[in-house]
Amino acid sequence: MQFSATQRDAGDGPPGATATFPYDRTTVERFRAAFPRARWRDDLGAWFVPGATAERRLNAWSGREWTGVLAHADERGRDAFAFEPLASPYLEAADDLVVRTPYSRVVVAELRMVPWARWDPASKAWRVPFRSLEELRQRWPAIEDAARQAEPEERRKREASRRAAPEHADRLAEVAERRRNRYPLPEDALPPLGQVLQTHLVCSRTTPRWSSWTSRSGRSTP
Repeated sequence: MQFSATQRDAGDGPPGATATFPYDRTTVERFRAAFPRARWRDDLGAWFVPGATAERRLNAWSGREWTGVLAHADERGRDAFAFEPLASPYLEAADDLVVRTPYSRVVVAELRMVPWARWDPASKAWRVPFRSLEELRQRWPAIEDAARQAEPEERRKREASRRAAPEHADRLAEVAERRRNRYPLPEDALPPLGQVLQTHLVCSRTTPRWSSWTSRSGRSTP
């Protein structure tokens, strides 16, 4: 939840300022009580408060009230979590919600999209205030799935599966040939015209499916 106020030029209408904040019924009631002349503007996507000093008055109000608004939002989020908790080995509830997972770019990207979430280097965990519970809940399936995929055991399984694939031996053989400045070619590939070459039908570090063309000067020829 964030509050912002911006003074607008008079233009064709009266001077004033716009105010934006996430919708919450109690917050709107407090806001309307403090600014009875405020009106919601669909064209601006914000509340419009008339007056040449509207921005200053809005910022003064947010300084007085916003701490209480955030505390109220945290309390509501805490009650919602108690009623419908997020059960996960990667999440624990303390003064706020603590998310601790193996490193994953997906997890980082998802948590950065949660308002007020922050990385705590001391505890090596993400901390999310209860006021952001609903945003975290919406993103939690993707976060939890990415965290499980990032577990060391899952990484080892994927690496073993990759090494067991038939294509893996071919890739290793090709890399070895390239390190020797020889470029594997299919056996039926014709040599380049106008250059003296020698051929090895089967190289020691390649599979029988590959041969390589090497010029007599010692330089490889694709």
